Amino acid sequence: MTENFVKVFEGKKDFEALYAAEQWCRDNGISYGPTCAAGPQALLFGDYSIAKWRNLTAKERKQVHGVIEDSLREGPVTLRIKAEFRHLLKVFDEN
Repeated sequence: MTENFVKVFEGKKDFEALYAAEQWCRDNGISYGPTCAAGPQALLFGDYSIAKWRNLTAKERKQVHGVIEDSLREGPVTLRIKAEFRHLLKVFDEN
């Protein structure tokens, strides 16, 4: 069974880790929703407009391809792509 793709981003300044994760998403064709104090940022492969986590239905939350989560302001942040969507990554950079 394939495991989730996990990538951790570090930063020293406020939101630096989050901005790095969002840039990585843009570079890899992944759309991300806005930050939300009540949950993670949803991720979808392709060009999508995604609502805040709190505005997604339970069904929509199950359908996302991954999330950005953890300490969005201070970092580190963790980007997780669900195992079943891992094959959609253009580049496997697991370092």
